[in-house]
Amino acid sequence: MEPIVTAVEERLGEEGGAEATRRLLMRSPRLDGLCVPVDAFAVGALRALREAGRRVPRDVVVATRYDGMRARTSQPALTAVDLHLDQVGQAAIDLLLEHLRGETTRQMVEAPEPTLIERASSRRR
Repeated sequence: MEPIVTAVEERLGEEGGAEATRRLLMRSPRLDGLCVPVDAFAVGALRALREAGRRVPRDVVVATRYDGMRARTSQPALTAVDLHLDQVGQAAIDLLLEHLRGETTRQMVEAPEPTLIERASSRRR
């Protein structure tokens, strides 16, 4: 299966995601799954799918790689990847502060593994 990829400027937000999805549906009308990196784009994709009469998840499954508020509160709720950004950010800050103090023994830190959070947008019954 050949992947179908499109790019959207992040500043375009939900409307950018909706427009990209409309273009994808025109190019590939049998599209049955979307992995949308930015949650704002994913919410826009949900809207474009609804407008096109496509049902999520029955006709198209949708997932995003950011488990933010939009992913949790969209209808349907979006399957997402929890990157544990709070923990990753704290580990990076701790390492930076160590280096600023001259403690340069550690050159990298361990981050928690991403976790897939399955929600209604990808549950086919």
